[in-house]
Amino acid sequence: MHVFKRGFISIIRRPIKFLILFLVTVVLGSLTLGAVSISRAIRQTEVNLLQQIPPVATIRADTDAIVSHFERYDEWLEIESLNRGIFELMGQLPYVRLFDYAIFAGFYSNEFYFPLDTSLYLDVDWLAEEVIMQELTRRSHRMMGEAFEVFEDIKGIRYPAILEMAAGVIELVSGRTFTTEEVENGHPVMLIPEGFALANGLGIGSMITFEQRIYETFDDFTGRFIGLFRPGAQLRVAEEVQLEVIGIFRPTVEMNDEMSLIDFLNHVELNGRRMYVPFAIADANFQFYRTHVEIYFPEQLDYFPETNYHDIVFVLDDPLHLEAFNVAATAFIPPFYVIEDLRTEFGHMTDVLAQFQGISTGLFIGTILGSFALLGLLILLFLSDSKVEVGIYLALGMPKVKIICQMLIEVLIVTTFALVVSLLTGHLMAQRLTYMMLNEQLITHPFVVPNELMIGRDFNAMGFGIQMTAEQMVEAYDFTLGQNGILAFFVSFVFIMMLATILPTTYLLKLKSKDIL
Repeated sequence: MHVFKRGFISIIRRPIKFLILFLVTVVLGSLTLGAVSISRAIRQTEVNLLQQIPPVATIRADTDAIVSHFERYDEWLEIESLNRGIFELMGQLPYVRLFDYAIFAGFYSNEFYFPLDTSLYLDVDWLAEEVIMQELTRRSHRMMGEAFEVFEDIKGIRYPAILEMAAGVIELVSGRTFTTEEVENGHPVMLIPEGFALANGLGIGSMITFEQRIYETFDDFTGRFIGLFRPGAQLRVAEEVQLEVIGIFRPTVEMNDEMSLIDFLNHVELNGRRMYVPFAIADANFQFYRTHVEIYFPEQLDYFPETNYHDIVFVLDDPLHLEAFNVAATAFIPPFYVIEDLRTEFGHMTDVLAQFQGISTGLFIGTILGSFALLGLLILLFLSDSKVEVGIYLALGMPKVKIICQMLIEVLIVTTFALVVSLLTGHLMAQRLTYMMLNEQLITHPFVVPNELMIGRDFNAMGFGIQMTAEQMVEAYDFTLGQNGILAFFVSFVFIMMLATILPTTYLLKLKSKDIL
């Protein structure tokens, strides 16, 4: 009789035995598939989350490490300054598409105004017009009662095509961007936002005259010289800077009900205050201030760096490269600096996924070991019950290989049906459980708040801000198992079943037929 036929007959004759094997396999298979599903979902969800953020990174001081050092040694660190050489080395990494670093100028004007047009934001139903006007007015320094504007967001750049424009944060409305020669030689040209241009009747070719000023002001706490405007402060020195408008741009973010608060604030910034000039123009403004300190307050010069770099941005080819870039770039930066990117935006989700990963790893290892031990023991008991049959086969001269094949066929037939059932139960069980945990941790948990921090010159201030709500994070959770996942589950579990069957069967077949009988 053929081994397949004998296998089927054996299952039919002993249904209780194989029903027990079927149920045990369903339970163990469900647990194993649940672990595999969670692990695969974590990897796919991390990819989904990464693909929703701009692929940008920057360098910042590691404030946590600095504070920790102070608490431990009771001294503040004099950390090493960043320099252009570091940026250039990092910019040559294969993950980087383009990069730039900037310095900001602070100019004054009695002729030009910050735009106060609220019509751009009236389609946003959740924004009241008085709130819009309040924010626009807050950005205008005329609220201090002086008859001039202070423009502190004039950004000196080194990348001629403008990094924010290449990354899609802003778009050119008219005119052009800088040439390489204009940036390298510091030509007196600039790009201005559309809102500022309309508010002041400016166009391509318009000449803008700003003043760089130094006031008689000091810090109230340290007593150090500041030189910035304060109401009623005496003007020490002023110098005109004349610039030609060569381009007009506007922010790309759309003002509708789907926009976030960060989108609104970025639009206000990029539509009214942000301007671009060659790096040397902004650096000259910084040196104008520093030279004054060097002449009149030389004892304070150590507190002022030679160049104050800002918005050090590296745009990568793919957000999936952020981790690799972080590892590679860390080798170039001085101590007490870190590479930062927008993965912190879904930090709450990452924490929960890390918990899931620990659960799935423990569950997978436990079920694999448990499956092998329990199934091996169960099959050994079944073989003990069938030892008379095995002894007869041996006495009749049946090759041991055929006996092993018959045992495997019996187990694999039952296992296949059990794994199909566990494929459904295990996946659904793990999916429901993890979704419940996600909702508990990210939506209903009272301490979870979406990232809305706008401290210092972070990515929001650079125009790359993104705000992911807890609901959006949960929507990114992808529990699709896929063909590869199903195949991996079947192959791995069938291998365990075969191993758990062959080992005790081989042990039994080492005996002679008379010993078995």
